[in-house]
Amino acid sequence: MRTFTGNYSNRSFQYSGDNEALRAQLISILNTPKGSRFYYPSYGSHLNEYRFNVLNHFSINMIGQEIKNAITLIDGVTLSAISYSVDGNKLYFTIDLNKMSNTIRFTLSVVDGVAF
Repeated sequence: MRTFTGNYSNRSFQYSGDNEALRAQLISILNTPKGSRFYYPSYGSHLNEYRFNVLNHFSINMIGQEIKNAITLIDGVTLSAISYSVDGNKLYFTIDLNKMSNTIRFTLSVVDGVAF
């Protein structure tokens, strides 16, 4: 039986090179309930708490704050701008990130408390 031993105080979730990998990491953080990962209770978000909520300014701002908090968990990346648009029950966020003086832009969709 193989076991893993390591230092759990140093967490680095930095991706190198691929913008889609960075987007996938952000989606992974957002779709993981906070406190569900052993040895790393601060990993994740409370996005699932907004499942089936009415999209109003309060809930949109709270979802945006969850995205901002998730970005802080990724090393070497800073948020430069975030904006949103609503289409029916779908919420679209356009996110601009800075990584090593490069700007990365992508769109993130949130529907019923699930990011994709």
